[in-house]
Amino acid sequence: MRHLRLIERRFTTRAAAPATWTHLAHVETWPSWARHLRRVELHPAGGLSRNSTGRIVLRGGIPTTFRVTRLDAGRSWSWRGHFAGTTLDYDHVVVPHDRRAGTDITFTIDGSGPTAPVVGRVFAAVYGRILDRAIPNLVRELDTLG
Repeated sequence: MRHLRLIERRFTTRAAAPATWTHLAHVETWPSWARHLRRVELHPAGGLSRNSTGRIVLRGGIPTTFRVTRLDAGRSWSWRGHFAGTTLDYDHVVVPHDRRAGTDITFTIDGSGPTAPVVGRVFAAVYGRILDRAIPNLVRELDTLG
């Protein structure tokens, strides 16, 4: 199945990688910076694991589910969700900055499936703008961690 890169965002924070990872891995707190989210539920509760599944409720009340497909604790994880017949693979990567204090973060979303060429473009246009508003909020939160 062909995967299409729909979204890629790279950004940095002054926070150390372990603190950044801990903050991001508590996905239930994401609505504090991702204001398009009303609620995030993780099962089982607690930290991310290879067996984690979850439910995200968007501000408009629209629910979607995900399941973790890969986890490299402290460094990266992926989860899979679906939208309008398109499979969406969300990757989250956290690495210490190589030239100074702080952390580099990369979020990517790939789409696959029969509707991905059309639905994926629409999703990328809409969700890309949402992420562009949310990421500065996340960086401000992370920067307070030091």
